[in-house]
Amino acid sequence: MDKFKFSLQKVLDFKKNVEKRKKEEFIKAQKNYLIQKNFVSELIEEKNRELNINRKLRNSFEFQSYLRYIEYLDRKIEGEMNNLRKLEKILIEKKSELIRSASDRKTLEKLKEKAKEEFYFEMNRREQKINDDYAMNSFIRHGRG
Repeated sequence: MDKFKFSLQKVLDFKKNVEKRKKEEFIKAQKNYLIQKNFVSELIEEKNRELNINRKLRNSFEFQSYLRYIEYLDRKIEGEMNNLRKLEKILIEKKSELIRSASDRKTLEKLKEKAKEEFYFEMNRREQKINDDYAMNSFIRHGRG
């Protein structure tokens, strides 16, 4: 009996490798996004702590320094939020790529399963025909003798 051989196996293997690479890229993008998100949260918490501390500012120099520091935190938060939005776009893109590559792989796997079913169906049909022919020949030889 012949063995099943999928004609697109190399393509399927390639698609599996692509999906694996896309998954790794997605995980890396997700990690970068989460790190940045935590960093932004820490900056916001730092600003809130500074705003909520009851300070006794003794002179205008301390007051100016305090305002400059709050403005610095505002600029830093805004810049890091921009970076976070960029990382979110990358994350969404990587997720879409992963979903597409998984879909491509699944499509080929379904084709492989269908081809395998057809192959074994055809093999069974041929085997049954051979058995029928053998039985018919045996009947003809022994039935008339």
